[in-house]
Amino acid sequence: MASAMAGIGAFCSAVLPGLRTSEFAAALSVVVMNAVLVFSGVSLLSIAACFGIGFGVNQLRIGLRWQLIELATVPADAECTASVSLLPADAKRGAAAALRGRVPTPSVCRPRHGSS
Repeated sequence: MASAMAGIGAFCSAVLPGLRTSEFAAALSVVVMNAVLVFSGVSLLSIAACFGIGFGVNQLRIGLRWQLIELATVPADAECTASVSLLPADAKRGAAAALRGRVPTPSVCRPRHGSS
């Protein structure tokens, strides 16, 4: 649930341009939402914090990507920068999915009683 809410927050950050924030506000929201997630014992508040983390992190990523593209002097450099800036996030997502698929849970690996 936490990952899904962070993903929805990141999606909203990308598709709702009217919700753009400054880099400082995005970084501050990530820090505050992480604290809420860690110290809150309320499920709904934790879920909302995950949404805020996803939103803030994606705001930072988008802002950094735009700054890198604006620094490019040639359109080919901008295209290369845009494609390379996606690599770390995509590699992390791919590695996480692969690890989740390889790490078995006890309920899956535990032998069933009474079956042979």
